Amino acid sequence: MDSLTLNDVTDFFEKSDAEGIQNIINEYFSDDNRSILASIGSDTEDELTHSESELDVTDLDETIRLFDLEDTSVDDNSFSENTAKEWTTVSQFFNAGCGCSTNRCTTLFEKIDIVALRSESSALNYWENHSNPQDLAVMAQIATFVATGRQTAKSHSIQKCRELSRAHFQLKGFRVCARMYLFAMAISKKKFRRLKTLYLGTGLTPPLHGHHKRTPKNTSSAKQIRNVVNFLRRYAELNALYLPGRYPNQKNFSVKLLPSCDNEAVLYRKYVELCEGVGQTPVGNSTFNNTWQTLCGDITTKKPKNDLCETCQKNYTSHSRITSLLQTDEAKLELITNMRTHLEMVAKERKFYNDSIQMYRKMFEENDGVVTHAHYSFGMAQNVSLPSNPLQPGPLYFLCPFKVAIFGVMNDTSKIQHNFLIPEDRDAGKGANEIISMIHFFMENFSLGEEHVHFHADNCRGQNKNNYVMFYFLWRVNCKLNKSITLSFMPVGHTKLHCDWSFGLVKQKYKVSEVSSMQDLCHVVTESTPKTKLNKAVDLSSENVPFYEWQQYFEDLKWTKIPAILKQANFIFRSNRLNEIATQLHSGENEEITYHRIFDDKFDSSLRFPEPYSSEKFGLSVERQLYLYKHIRPYVREDQKDVLCPKLASYKQVEQQKNDGQENNLKPKRGQPENAPDKNSKKKPKMNK
Repeated sequence: MDSLTLNDVTDFFEKSDAEGIQNIINEYFSDDNRSILASIGSDTEDELTHSESELDVTDLDETIRLFDLEDTSVDDNSFSENTAKEWTTVSQFFNAGCGCSTNRCTTLFEKIDIVALRSESSALNYWENHSNPQDLAVMAQIATFVATGRQTAKSHSIQKCRELSRAHFQLKGFRVCARMYLFAMAISKKKFRRLKTLYLGTGLTPPLHGHHKRTPKNTSSAKQIRNVVNFLRRYAELNALYLPGRYPNQKNFSVKLLPSCDNEAVLYRKYVELCEGVGQTPVGNSTFNNTWQTLCGDITTKKPKNDLCETCQKNYTSHSRITSLLQTDEAKLELITNMRTHLEMVAKERKFYNDSIQMYRKMFEENDGVVTHAHYSFGMAQNVSLPSNPLQPGPLYFLCPFKVAIFGVMNDTSKIQHNFLIPEDRDAGKGANEIISMIHFFMENFSLGEEHVHFHADNCRGQNKNNYVMFYFLWRVNCKLNKSITLSFMPVGHTKLHCDWSFGLVKQKYKVSEVSSMQDLCHVVTESTPKTKLNKAVDLSSENVPFYEWQQYFEDLKWTKIPAILKQANFIFRSNRLNEIATQLHSGENEEITYHRIFDDKFDSSLRFPEPYSSEKFGLSVERQLYLYKHIRPYVREDQKDVLCPKLASYKQVEQQKNDGQENNLKPKRGQPENAPDKNSKKKPKMNK
């Protein structure tokens, strides 16, 4: 490991933004002169493509009707008020004529072309960063048609030295008079002369606003900006958390996390109070925020509910606490070194995960569809509720809707994820039996028929990382379903896999969709990736996905459990070692391998298959069905009410049974006297006289 100094702790990045100049529309210039302006222009096609991508599909017809100026059959009533005024002005100009010697300039163009040109030129007439885009556009055209050579260019007389510059005005490739050009560009004669003089003097240098050298009254001084930076740095030293283990969109190890409650508004109020206390003038709110983002980008506010591992959470010590607890620099560096070691281990596991996926994808592409190796990632997502409405009714927030669990298996080789949608009446839990059963169903129905498999999963001990899951993969190898299987686990708290990314796409679509049944939820899953077809739904309410008693099955086999299983990161199952499981503390080819003997005798693959779940484990209780019918059914879409919350066959009878059950609970149990106290009752019994 490289040596670490205290200077590494205080490093931060300074951002710098590059500014460019907006390009001039190619329609303003002739084809012969576009190459001259290439240095100040950019590709108009990219600009148009970007603009088209921002248009809403629903407004496309309206946009074409208003802005398709190439169509000469335009209704005057479709224009806006400003466009109607331009149309009237252009019509009057065309009727009066340009006034030149030929008086034919107006016959070279359509009215709609001049209206569009005047509108576009007027839209460029604004000031930004002390410059005017319209001025730059006109100066670029001046460079194309103003003769500035040393010799004149007369055709029937002797050439002589040029004394005055001469302008040959052009519009859309046609020679026009000065009045026609100035009218089409919506500029005055005075402004044209000023820009021409400026071009002859300084070239294509954009003219600056007259106040560009004058400092505004509200400009913050360098001392005030320095005070803002010092305030943020000092506040971070006292309150920020150091060295995040895993933080979204942050790859900088020197980032400092402020508490979630210390947002920009809170810190600005504290900054203002501090300035008022010492008699200084504070900067404005926007200046404070811009200074924070530009000069203190390594200081950020922690988002609530960050999924952090326990080691990173323990290492999250504020600078002030480090200073108070550790007196020597050696102790501080040792603590920081331990933090860095943990983060490097996490980065190594993440690299192993990404490299494995790339390797298997490359093998898949090179073998022309013949699959021998494959990589999968699996995990559970957070439950969703039915019904779901983007405009959530208020009372529904306080109710307990129909729950649906989601288990996903991502085929990282072919980039397809199957999402098992488990309705509440089919949810028997999220233990090892259910996880193994769904993995087994996936491998039997949706796998690529590979011989060598690599799985990645998170570190949930109750679902994935337990001896029963290990026994299942060893069972697959012994049954010759696969030749080798590798199961790798990401570090706790750093478990974001590709299947979690697919879950996020489903949740985004689910959040904006009205869902009232399992069929609607399946539609949401498939439509979350309409182009790539990444997400596919497996509806357990309609598809027969059997669950088996795998735990009892392996307990009957009396296989030996793996010691210290939670400390291991990599598990390898091979056909040449059928009764052993290889483990590694960290993933990688160079890591030490330890073999664990699971059973001594040869495994008989012809033994009975695990027993399936009994029907008693599925279904909803009468009370739950009654609750869904009475409280949830009113919020379900009308055509799905009988699907999600069906009406009970004997509604009154169920209520009567429920009431009878409550009354029976109040009656004394068999063998208990009537005046005997109830175990759950705090009242004293009445004594018989």
